This record gives sequence, structure tokens and C-alpha cells, in this order.
Amino acid sequence: MRLIASSMAVLALLSTPAFAATSTTPIGNDGESILNLAASAQDYCRLGQVSSISGLTNATSSTLSGGQSGANSDVALNVNLQDQNTDAVQAWGATINLPYSVCNHNFAISFTSTKGGLSYTGTQQASAGFTKLVPYGVSVSLGGATLAVTDKAIAPNQTFTSSSASPVYGSAVIQLTGLASSSYLLSGAYSDVANVTITPVA
Repeated sequence: MRLIASSMAVLALLSTPAFAATSTTPIGNDGESILNLAASAQDYCRLGQVSSISGLTNATSSTLSGGQSGANSDVALNVNLQDQNTDAVQAWGATINLPYSVCNHNFAISFTSTKGGLSYTGTQQASAGFTKLVPYGVSVSLGGATLAVTDKAIAPNQTFTSSSASPVYGSAVIQLTGLASSSYLLSGAYSDVANVTITPVA
């Protein structure tokens, strides 16, 4: 018993100075290091660049490189409204395809027409039978969101918005449709500026 006790005492004496020499150096509680990492992403919604414009009926098109929204998802359409045989409004149409469109949040599609249709900008005075405004319809789809506005519903600076849809990465499709009518066209230009947007929603 004494030897054992004596040996323990010696070990205690030998270990005490070593402990004292390192006691000011911080050491961990175990052999494990826990790393807490954090990150976040902001809302992001972008229409892709125009890949093609198909289904052109009585219309020609071009993309606006670096256009009004800062990317070539902008399009210029030159619509041939006039039936050369009758001067009446003829049907026209175009389908714009925008692949690589993305929204990382629940989103909705919106459409706004500045003038509520192709509006006359010339100087001729309209009399019976002539029209100064030629409406058109539009449909837009992306993922689970679809927006359709008929030619009869379109109005100046009125915004139409789809229901909410889940985050998406895919192709957006914009289809414009103008119907024929018996109304006559005045000599001069008709124009409109329309805006299609995808935005995050709650």
C-alpha cells in the first residue's frame, strides 16, 4: 500500500509542473470542431434572350439588342395591318420564344399596353367606318403561370396579372394575335409599346 501511495505521490509531483506550464494556452473541450455556415439568395426573376420569333403572320420582327430593359428580350414588330385590297384591318400574329427564363421565388406574369392597342399617330381625322385604335390579344406562359388578355379587354396603361406560380426555370412564350375587322385604316402610322414582366410575389 505504501509503495503504491508513494508512487502516486511521485507521479503527482512530476505532472504538476507540466500542467502549470501549459495552463495559459487555450485548448478545446474535445477533438471536434463545429463549423456553422450561413448564406442567402435574393429574389431573382429574369426573362431569357429571344431565341426565335415564329408564327409570323403579316408581320416582320427584330430583336432590340440591349433594348429598353437592358437585354435582348426586347422585340420590335412591324405589323402589316392593311389589307391592300380593301384597306380594312387584316389579321396578324407572332409568337416570341424566350428560353432560359428563371424566377427563384413564387412569381406572377404581368402585361401592360401603353396605348391599349395599335393607336393611330397620324394627322388624318377619322370619320364613320375608320378606326384610330386596333386592339390585339396577348397570351404569356412560363412554367405554371399563364396570362391571357383578349383584344376586347386590353386598355391603355392597364396592368393584367396572372395568378401566382412556383419558382421556375424554363421557356417563356409570348403570343400576340390581331384579328381582322371591317374597319378602315387611316393613312399614317399606328403604334403601341407593351411590357411583359415576371416578378416575385408573396
